[in-house]
Amino acid sequence: MTDKSVSAPVTARGRMPTGEEAARVLARRARELLADDASGADPGRELLLCCRSGGGERFGIPYRFLDEVLYARGLRPVPGTPAHIAGIISLRGELPAVLDIDPLFGLPPQTPDPDSPVLMLRADGVRAGLLLREVGGEEPYRPTELECAFVTEGAQHPGFVLGLHDGRMSVIDAQALLHDPMVRVIR
Repeated sequence: MTDKSVSAPVTARGRMPTGEEAARVLARRARELLADDASGADPGRELLLCCRSGGGERFGIPYRFLDEVLYARGLRPVPGTPAHIAGIISLRGELPAVLDIDPLFGLPPQTPDPDSPVLMLRADGVRAGLLLREVGGEEPYRPTELECAFVTEGAQHPGFVLGLHDGRMSVIDAQALLHDPMVRVIR
């Protein structure tokens, strides 16, 4: 009788590249996919992921800042943090902060539910999540054609909005958001 050892199946997650070099390769591939090609693609065009906050506000996040989408099942509040910090989430040995964008724009904080999407963002090595009500769809846009954003009453940080796309969707400046000292849970 032959001994047949059974190995665990390899999952898609187990095949995902990891590390800084893999991140550079994936970022380069994403840029290449958006690059101008013989099909007449628009070289100044980027893609936005369309989202809704708990307050129902519609906004877009440029794809170049997206890392992954999770659910708030593991979201844990951190005592003593401001309203715009929804909590932290355990993610493969890290504890990134999860932000609630609503209080930054003068809206009441969301009440997360386990199925609330958390959009993980990354910019220059800084990583954090964004608590949302809904994620869905994408739209092409040109950063040079954004309209001036309106500052709403009670908005604490209008600098987190790059502008308006088609007069109806705020485009979030993920780089400014992630690098602002007020989003850090640990100082």
